[in-house]
Amino acid sequence: MEETDGASLGPSCFELTEADLHIWTIELKGSDRVVEECHSLLSDEETARADRLFHEEHRRKYTLSHGVLRALLGNYLSVSPASIQYKFGHARKPFLADCQATLQFNVSDSGDLALIGFAQSCDLGVDVEFVKRMADMEAVARRFFSPEERSELQSLDEPERTTAFFRCWTRKEAYLKALGDGLAAPLDSFQVTLRPDEEPRLVQTELAGGNTRNWHLHHLAPALDYLGAVAYTGQPRRIREWPLVQPDDLVR
Repeated sequence: MEETDGASLGPSCFELTEADLHIWTIELKGSDRVVEECHSLLSDEETARADRLFHEEHRRKYTLSHGVLRALLGNYLSVSPASIQYKFGHARKPFLADCQATLQFNVSDSGDLALIGFAQSCDLGVDVEFVKRMADMEAVARRFFSPEERSELQSLDEPERTTAFFRCWTRKEAYLKALGDGLAAPLDSFQVTLRPDEEPRLVQTELAGGNTRNWHLHHLAPALDYLGAVAYTGQPRRIREWPLVQPDDLVR
């Protein structure tokens, strides 16, 4: 991981070749001024969606995450963030409306963090989750995990199971988001690794023609008590992760 702080977010941070994959971790906190600046970057559709959120905290986090996404896209594309237009694929996965653009992106948020991934010319999905003890963890695993994943989860010692559960969950979500299926596809129709001694990997899948060889999974630990994953297609890439970045560092 390459250390980067707000003062060093220069043009070189946004040099992205087809051999690279960039992961940004954003803290979803900011002053009223920063929230207003992010709000000014949103499209009419995004503004309307933010306004429909009932809780003020949720409105602020949505505004910050989508404003920062636009700020980052503006830097990668060298355009005004407010001018960026999206189109939407299956399950409303966003893409750049410019049909000539090769830049792919994906965003996930949980708790006080947003995770945003960028790559050129590949299918890409990211997921981040706040790790917490779950009283219904086994019931959730029975409903959403494959039989092999459930068996591996049960084989682990009790203290390791929560972490393994979230390893599995984030990898599954990242893969589905890269496919563009959201949670429409059955989560038990494919298997990922979850044990601490195994590399992140798509083991088998009934989706997308059953192809696993073209897929890569990468484990992320973006902050204390958070786990994440990125899934992408094609050749292995150099993954560059930024430590926690404040919205103000990107929209000021």
